[in-house]
Amino acid sequence: MSSNSLALLACGQPIYNVPPLVNVALALQEAGFMVLVVGYHRDGLPAIEKLAPRVRILRLRLRSRLIPFGPLRKLLAPAEFLAGCRSVIRKAKPDALLAFNDLATPLLKTAGPECRTVAWLLEYPEFERMNPLSRAALSWWVRFWASGEAVVTPTNQRMALHCGHRPELLALATFIVANSPRFAAISSSSLSTNGQEAATWLAAARARGLITAVHAGAIGDRYGIGAAIQGVAAVPEAGLLILGPDHPVAAADVRRALEACGGCNRVKWVREVPYRELPTILQDADVGFVHYVGDCLNTRFSAPGKLYEYLRAGLAVLTDSESCETAALAAADCVAFFPRPATSQSVGAAVELLVRRRHELDAMKDRARRLFAERLCLERQILPLLQWLRRR
Repeated sequence: MSSNSLALLACGQPIYNVPPLVNVALALQEAGFMVLVVGYHRDGLPAIEKLAPRVRILRLRLRSRLIPFGPLRKLLAPAEFLAGCRSVIRKAKPDALLAFNDLATPLLKTAGPECRTVAWLLEYPEFERMNPLSRAALSWWVRFWASGEAVVTPTNQRMALHCGHRPELLALATFIVANSPRFAAISSSSLSTNGQEAATWLAAARARGLITAVHAGAIGDRYGIGAAIQGVAAVPEAGLLILGPDHPVAAADVRRALEACGGCNRVKWVREVPYRELPTILQDADVGFVHYVGDCLNTRFSAPGKLYEYLRAGLAVLTDSESCETAALAAADCVAFFPRPATSQSVGAAVELLVRRRHELDAMKDRARRLFAERLCLERQILPLLQWLRRR
């Protein structure tokens, strides 16, 4: 591999400055690649963006995405995206091509013979939650999972699910790379209005002497938000900051949980903050809450990025005893477990345990940070894949 080797990362969706695409792109740059990330364009975002000295994001403008009729738009947009990506691939002639979602995997067939090709399967399709038409459409896309030379999934269990659905994957090189951020030191950033609100609340909660827990990401009872709210509300020494997007399901689940505990001024919901601000906000908390009920195979064997974000920021973890990193968290003694699926009683009991161990909390947070740095950061996780990419 030369210093001019190009890695092209393709993803059939609008590209924001969020993980895992951005984290992987930066890791590839640090390994010596020039990197081009290709995805959809969306209003408010530049067509070309410089992410780092040797990393660019290219957002393709797809006319088909302007079609008002949904079924026709969903049919034509993927075809136009693939055609646009193929044109970019022909011109750029990448040395490595990584497809970051099902829609991008057909591109793996278009790479030249000297190009290393990787299907990076971030999620296992929720076939059981789809209507028959959507399930049939996705079944066509997954035929291309094995079109490359290697496959990446975030957990061993997810790899088993993918191989069970497409046994051809067993013949490929396989790598487990968790949905983890890089080890790069957390630097403070100027905060948005929402970010400032979150930081102010955390400071006030600390001044009140509360142990502060954070839930960052998607919101709803599918993610245990009701159990988290009621569990924390039952422990007077604890507070909960919720960071996540506002939508009808989330609002209804949060409102229901707050009503069930008679309201609680130790629970605060701040609508979504930019990803770049998350480390700055998290490092001022004590504990990170993460849970998936596990109502489908995808979430049953999940590797949620928020878990690794918490560890990177040096937070103790509040999670279920069937977490994807249960053994590592337990060995590091930086966690309070509750049984899956979460209930308000079980989460409350785990929070009570953290209160009883309050004098150990700083040491738990240090062990969480060390666990991330030594085992779970992206640089550690991606190393075998980088070595494989360099062999050609």
